[in-house]
Amino acid sequence: MQVRHVSNIPIILLGDMWPQLLSWLVEKPLKLRLLDREDCEALFLADTIDEAFAIIKECHTMFKRGEEITFKKLAHYRQASDL
Repeated sequence: MQVRHVSNIPIILLGDMWPQLLSWLVEKPLKLRLLDREDCEALFLADTIDEAFAIIKECHTMFKRGEEITFKKLAHYRQASDL
């Protein structure tokens, strides 16, 4: 997810099929230091379309205000099962 040269845009994983991918990321690439934890900061789990839209809407609002979109500002959308 080393796309910071483009911009900070969240990658929203919608639905219940993503926890296994996140587990794999922790067990393999992160453990082997092929990725840094901050490389995965862009990943957000959303169970519903409403949750995904809330993240998108907040990012759009920040963009319209000219604010930098940082994942720390979106931390309240993190789920306990996120990385």
